[in-house]
Amino acid sequence: MKKHSTLALGLVTLLLSGSAFAAWSVTPVTLTQVEVDASATASNGTATYLGFAATPSNKPACGTAPQGELTGSVDNVKGMTSVATAAFLGGKTVRVYWDGTCDGTYARIANILMQ
Repeated sequence: MKKHSTLALGLVTLLLSGSAFAAWSVTPVTLTQVEVDASATASNGTATYLGFAATPSNKPACGTAPQGELTGSVDNVKGMTSVATAAFLGGKTVRVYWDGTCDGTYARIANILMQ
């Protein structure tokens, strides 16, 4: 029995500590920046970065930059950029869904929810 519980604990630890761990931020945060960089080399030809008043929880460890980068299909990035811009201009807080990966030092955001 001990062998099975040790194996299960090891698998859970691997899943939670690996770079593929994806999660919603727990506490809503305020956006301080929405930057669309057309000179970036993202897969859709541009990159959109979000800056935060405080670091959102569950941010992947590889994301050492203070901003997060929106990721996904072109339509998904456009939709998230619209939500982020509305939240920024309206002074609303957001929660972000980290996809568990990074682009260099930028943690990737797969979804955003305005509070």
